[in-house]
Amino acid sequence: MYRLDSRKGFALSAPHSTVGIRRVVGLAVVLALGCGGGTDINPGAENHIRGLAVCYGQFQGQHKGKGPSSEQEFKQFISTKVSKEMLAAHRVTPDKIDPLFISPRDREPYQIRFKPSTKPTDMVIWEKTGVEGKRLVVLSTTQTELVDEAKFNELLGAQ
Repeated sequence: MYRLDSRKGFALSAPHSTVGIRRVVGLAVVLALGCGGGTDINPGAENHIRGLAVCYGQFQGQHKGKGPSSEQEFKQFISTKVSKEMLAAHRVTPDKIDPLFISPRDREPYQIRFKPSTKPTDMVIWEKTGVEGKRLVVLSTTQTELVDEAKFNELLGAQ
């Protein structure tokens, strides 16, 4: 039963039904966000690879769109040009950046493209092995995706 609520002006309130409405809305949000069919990316792993992608993008931004020519050049850039705050967010310091280059999922070094990327679908960073047949990849647009082997091979072949 609805009644006029003087505290809220002329709004109608139903004190006993608001809990039910909140539950329905909460369930709808969970279903909308949580139904990824098993393809959801672990936020910690995505954040990790994205940190390296941000460094890659910063390198490109300071080098007329070109990527680093080697891992050594990339590591030197990260150690000297990337902010300490950004590195700290990924639990590394300028003198110890190697953990940034290791995937927390497959515990292997990321594979990095050390030549200019020309297409938005080019992979610039990807997991060497991945987990359960899926790999995290970063495209030249810095978009992060979790792809199966078929999609990975398609992306790799398109480069």
